[in-house]
Amino acid sequence: MSGWWRCPAAGIPPPARHGFLACSPRVRPAFSGGPASRRVVRLPWPVGSHRLPPRARPDRRPARRTMPSSTDSPVATARLGTVRRIGDAAGHNAFTDLVRHRGRWLCAYREGAGHLSTDGAIRVLASADGRDWSPVARLERAATDLRDPRFVTRPDGRLQLLAAAVTTAEDGAATTVGDDAATTAEDGAATGDTTGQAAGRGAAPAKAFRTLTWLSADGQRWGEPMPVGERDIWVWQAAWHGGAMYGIGYATREPRFVRLYRSGDGLDLQPVVDTLFLGGYPNESGLVFGPDGTATCLLRRDREAATAQLGRARPPYRHWAWTDLGVRVG
Repeated sequence: MSGWWRCPAAGIPPPARHGFLACSPRVRPAFSGGPASRRVVRLPWPVGSHRLPPRARPDRRPARRTMPSSTDSPVATARLGTVRRIGDAAGHNAFTDLVRHRGRWLCAYREGAGHLSTDGAIRVLASADGRDWSPVARLERAATDLRDPRFVTRPDGRLQLLAAAVTTAEDGAATTVGDDAATTAEDGAATGDTTGQAAGRGAAPAKAFRTLTWLSADGQRWGEPMPVGERDIWVWQAAWHGGAMYGIGYATREPRFVRLYRSGDGLDLQPVVDTLFLGGYPNESGLVFGPDGTATCLLRRDREAATAQLGRARPPYRHWAWTDLGVRVG
């Protein structure tokens, strides 16, 4: 999530993913006027506030964000200053990521006819000042839904982009992108907004998931996509530390688990911890490394046990300690 996004009139802003911006996904003031992306110009209250802003609906109280801290320092609050529409070329524009690279901002997001449409493509915008944006790239594949792009800054100065490639077959045999083999969804019971095959909706076309990656020197010209990781394990996000790239992937079919990967070149992802977390439906994650090498993972869960988990580990990252945060994220 970036500091700028298009907020559909019928939708709710997704949570921020970057430290310079914190935004409650439950905030939507009841202003009158045009589309929601034009209504909210300034939100002059911090996330976590218990006081409602003028004209806000009582059922849209800003969500309180309380995170564990290893220090006694007060938790800083952020204020959302402005919301600007930077891209609306498709019927559905969402799932953004933001990076600063070579003196300019790059924002990547999915374009498609709808949230779970099969025509998803990745749009990349660039801006020197965060105000004026222009399209610089569009990544697409025939008969493939490209979803949730994530930037990875590499130590060699290049940018890497991760995204899920979802293929669908009406006859129940979905060919996995990047492989000659085919895979078939066993029960079509993948849940959550990321997979779009919630249990109880009846028979759905089989879906296969493959993580793809692209490389670029400038964020504008991207090489051919390469499959990374394993079939039907979605590598959601990755980060470099100590000369290696680490990524966390989640299983898109039963059994539901998350797996930790490591790669010396960012392309050949090998498992470090086969089952990093098991229980509930663990899926989307954020992974960061501290100055002392400690890895911290914020892990989303859905279904019945829909509380987020916070995991920490020291090198070589084979043993993790998890804390149930008691709240849902994502």
